[in-house]
This record gives sequence, C-alpha cells and structure tokens, in this order.
Amino acid sequence: MNQGRTDQCLKSINSLAISFQRYPFKYLLESDIQCDLFGRLRLEINEKISVPSSSESDYTLDLINSEYLDRFDLCCLNADVIESMSESDFQPNGKYDEYIYHLPVLLAIELKYIKGKYRQKGDFQKFLNDADKIRNSKFRSKVSSSLCICFIQDESVFSYHKSTYGNCVFTEVDSISELDNLYVVTPSSVYCVVKM
Repeated sequence: MNQGRTDQCLKSINSLAISFQRYPFKYLLESDIQCDLFGRLRLEINEKISVPSSSESDYTLDLINSEYLDRFDLCCLNADVIESMSESDFQPNGKYDEYIYHLPVLLAIELKYIKGKYRQKGDFQKFLNDADKIRNSKFRSKVSSSLCICFIQDESVFSYHKSTYGNCVFTEVDSISELDNLYVVTPSSVYCVVKM
C-alpha cells in the first residue's frame, strides 16, 4: 500500500512542477507553493487513519499533514507502520496524547522558493541545508523517505546558483521520480542535485 501512496505523492509533486513551469508567477511566495502542494496531496491521498486516544474516542487523522515532526513542510504519514503499532506505542505524555504529533512518516518534504531575480547565495544554501535537516533530525528514524525541492522562478538566478555551487552536480531529468534526493524546478527544467 505504501508504494501506491508514494506514487500518488510523486504524481502530485510533478503536477505542481508542471504548473510552476507554465505559470511561475502564479506563486509569489514559498507558502503559495506549500499550500498548492498540500491541496494536491490531500486530493490525491484523501485517506484517514484512526489512532487510539486516551479519552473516549479515537483520533481520525489525515495522512497528509504540514509542519510535522521536526517542522517538515509537508509529509505523508506511514499508515502501514502506524496500523501495526501496539497499544503501548500510544501512551500519553502526562495528560496529553502528544504521540499524535510524532507518528511515523512515509515521506517528508522540504520546499524552498527563490523568487524573481533574487541572487542571494544563502537562499540556495538554505535549500541544501534542508537535506541535512531531514538527515540529522532527531526524528530521522521515523521518516522512511524524503524529498527536498527548490523552485526557482527565474532561469538566470538558477544559472547563477549553478555556477556558484561547484560542490553540486545538477543533472537535468524528466521528472521528480527518486526519493531521498534534492531537486530544483525552474520554468524550463527539472534538475536532480547531488552534493559532492
């Protein structure tokens, strides 16, 4: 079942990438991209999961969430793992059921957006740091896979960052298809990014 959910996530992400390439100025802020992808993911994966509660009725949670675990921009909860968890995994912390905010994640997504002709070197570095954020998160053991995606609104800005970061290899690809990778989406192309 998880492979199907992963495929649905990739379908939503690539749908957003195509929309961004057609209409890059439809998205003025990173939050616009995050909201758009959140909506696409919730439409594609409209499943819910029941999680035990210390009160009378169970929690009904959507699989798609934002700002989850270590404030990952978006995530898809790992329903297969959650369903196999034992009752002892759902113990409240004091009088609160905080475990609902720390459930296993199938896919964590970090997004960055570089708008207009903004060429600050630090912006692209923040994108590269997002990969480290997931890799070094105290919740890493709860994350099955991840994606970091940077949307760059202007091709010349991408060219600047590409020439500035010699420690990265940018390979043009047809779509976002491999998990645990970094990608850049520009108005004309999609690149897989490998830090050397």
